[in-house]
Amino acid sequence: YFEAYDAYTHRLENEVTWLGREGNRVTSLVSNTQNQLTSSQEELLRKAGCVCTSPHLNFSSTDASLNKKYGNIMGHYQFQGMHAEHPFYKLMDHGQPVSSSSSSRPSITTPRPVPAQFLFWDKPHKQWIFAPTLGSDSGVEFGSVKPSLAKCPGDPPARDNWQYKSSV
Repeated sequence: YFEAYDAYTHRLENEVTWLGREGNRVTSLVSNTQNQLTSSQEELLRKAGCVCTSPHLNFSSTDASLNKKYGNIMGHYQFQGMHAEHPFYKLMDHGQPVSSSSSSRPSITTPRPVPAQFLFWDKPHKQWIFAPTLGSDSGVEFGSVKPSLAKCPGDPPARDNWQYKSSV
């Protein structure tokens, strides 16, 4: 009986060790794949003529009133592809937690719901815009100054030249 128990314990230890190694291998594969994707996106943006070749853009403001009013569209935008011969980006969830407790007890955090929001080139208005639907200028809250000379939204002509709805 003890030999059978010992063999079973040894088998479980082997399984746990294998799972740990397999988990490390899979984590490494995912990391390598993400790095390759980022490199490919950077190369695509470079070939599209972008000065800023980062596939990750952060849209934020130091103005507290703008953050309060438009905070749902502020955040991390990730390159998704090409639209109207320009790159387009989508607002991504990066685990920005929302606290669900107002007492002194430990709070439970849940991911903030991310609204559909795109950053793309609006050819008719010759500007970069943030809108809930790719290719539509309906629901625009922010846009670059018109006309924008930037080939991509992170390029110097567009950087720090954004305006909110009342002036878009």
